[in-house]
Amino acid sequence: MPPVLAYWAIRGLAQPIRLLLAYTKTEYEDKRYVVGPGYDKSCWFDVKYSLGLDFPNLPYYIDGDVKLTQSNAILRYIAGKHNLIGTNDKERIRVDLMENEVGDFRNGWVRLCYSPNFDDLKDDYIKNLPLKLSEFSKYLGDNKWLAGENISFVDFIFYEMLDQHMILVPDCLDSFPNLKLYCDRVRSLDTIKAYMSSSDFITRPLNNPHAGFK
Repeated sequence: MPPVLAYWAIRGLAQPIRLLLAYTKTEYEDKRYVVGPGYDKSCWFDVKYSLGLDFPNLPYYIDGDVKLTQSNAILRYIAGKHNLIGTNDKERIRVDLMENEVGDFRNGWVRLCYSPNFDDLKDDYIKNLPLKLSEFSKYLGDNKWLAGENISFVDFIFYEMLDQHMILVPDCLDSFPNLKLYCDRVRSLDTIKAYMSSSDFITRPLNNPHAGFK
């Protein structure tokens, strides 16, 4: 049986995993739970504790006897099978750093998107966004990928965050040409290009129905 990746029918935490699975040409079942009327999540809660997961949550990934939750643990498990966690100590240090730095970036983004005061908070967020993007731009420099010359799983996390921000602020990368080229580089990967043009690819929603920005 192919592995199963399960998450809500949104991009959210699962999209970098889906991108990594597409890049590695991994056949899998993309199981999507749909939030019902009145934000009903019983489709997930009804089965949450019946799957043998140590820490039941979404996303989860089941590959034979391996049953994982936590998105970064899932990403690292898949990446480890394909040598996409850094090819040497220098690359692995950069991967580890960016895994956490992009995670912090995402946490701030999610707080904004799910805030009931999204419309009141977004202007300040957008105002401060260039400072954070400038740090990422400087760190990437002239490298092709975050680790250096070799792609790693963290590139799919970072790309997803940049792409989501461009939905809110389409011109947010205009002052950072290396980040724009970086996004183009990800989209130009043959397997990613094919995935993005398929019916399996989710453009919207980014978040669940109760979010201020979907």
